[in-house]
Amino acid sequence: MMTEWRPRIVGTTGPRYAAVLKAIAGDIEAGVLEPGDRLPPQRVLADALGLSLGTVTRAYGEAREQGLIEGEVGRGTFVSDRSRRDTRWALEAAPDRSVVDLSLLFAPPIEGTPAADLLRDALAETISDVDMDRGLGYQPHAGARPHREAGAAWIARTGLECAAGEVLVTSGAQHALCCLFSVLARPGDVIMTEALTAPGFKDIASWMPLRAHGLPSDEFGLLPMAFDAACRLGISRVLFTMPVLQNPTTVTMSAERREEIASIAARHGVAVVEDGVHGLLAGDDDPPLASYAPDATYYVTSLSKTVAPGLRLGFVRAPAAGIRPLEDAIRSTMWMASPLLGEAGARMIVNGTAAAVLDQRRAEAAARQAIAHDALAGYGFLTHPSSYHLWLDPGSRWQADELVRAARAEGVAITGAEVFAAGRGHVPSRVRLGLGAAADRFEVARGLQILRDILDS
Repeated sequence: MMTEWRPRIVGTTGPRYAAVLKAIAGDIEAGVLEPGDRLPPQRVLADALGLSLGTVTRAYGEAREQGLIEGEVGRGTFVSDRSRRDTRWALEAAPDRSVVDLSLLFAPPIEGTPAADLLRDALAETISDVDMDRGLGYQPHAGARPHREAGAAWIARTGLECAAGEVLVTSGAQHALCCLFSVLARPGDVIMTEALTAPGFKDIASWMPLRAHGLPSDEFGLLPMAFDAACRLGISRVLFTMPVLQNPTTVTMSAERREEIASIAARHGVAVVEDGVHGLLAGDDDPPLASYAPDATYYVTSLSKTVAPGLRLGFVRAPAAGIRPLEDAIRSTMWMASPLLGEAGARMIVNGTAAAVLDQRRAEAAARQAIAHDALAGYGFLTHPSSYHLWLDPGSRWQADELVRAARAEGVAITGAEVFAAGRGHVPSRVRLGLGAAADRFEVARGLQILRDILDS
């Protein structure tokens, strides 16, 4: 089993992640990497090559989506048994604008829209009017008081009332999750989650490292009986869940189910990390799970999915006992979230810009969903009118991994269910289609029509 593999990327041009991806594919094609060989951990390879962790993570993610490699949280990353069949596309993987990207769960672009003008005006106002000490100086690790107040107001829009003192400011939701799991778990611990879970969580678990234990769900969300049984067995003391527009299934947990899950967690002393980044996007009227178990639940949200991805501003509503440990985690990882971004985000929340942009995000998502409904009529899929993604059943004629490869060959990037699997349980033959990464609605329609032609073939 190879553990010391290093890609040859000296002298290559283009994005670094594409160079690493090509090196993986090329060495598989040449027999340097054999099926079953273990690749270096992402951070180890990043350090060895002088690259960022994000660059290597993106290269591994692309290679995984193409079937070149596979991995499991806690075990590592290995060359796939089917990798030899899939190197052709990766060897030609220089960025190509003709490829329609339906693989990523991004907010749609807004340049040229009223939302862009709103954000531009808000940023200009912040720069021209910011207090230098508050905008460019140090601030408390948990965030400046006005920024925490704005975070509490943003969270309150979900139906979860909280005080500013319960809210901590982070550099986005992913940073918040890193801090939370560093506080709530130790390397090697098990985290319970849905059997199909967000890749961002899997990346964190692989990096820390933690082990994911997948639990079954139905159309109403996580199954209470399965969660209760896992708690009784002492499998884990932490649950990670996304109750609204779950990634990848788009399932939204019912209010009754949220109350049941919260009751079980409180009864067994299990800490719940509730990822609410899609809560406001869906316009969900049911209160967050944290409303039912405030002393056991950490509620995470951000402005990335709803306002602007580059506005790296996250908020965590934490129980009283978790405030100080989270402050320490923020200090250890980043010292503090950016005060300038905090000031910009807080102003947008207070003056209504954030809410106005959110409304336009929903409208664009709805327009792209309408295109998807027309293009995929007759095929089964789960989604929501203002979701950025949908969960497609390709039917009996296609297996998900085959569909992913066939779509790639025709210039459409999609994501198979294996990417989301937590543990070794059954993986359904489904694919996630992201509708936000494509440049415009025309590109969405073009990509979906190509996919429809493949599905019908």
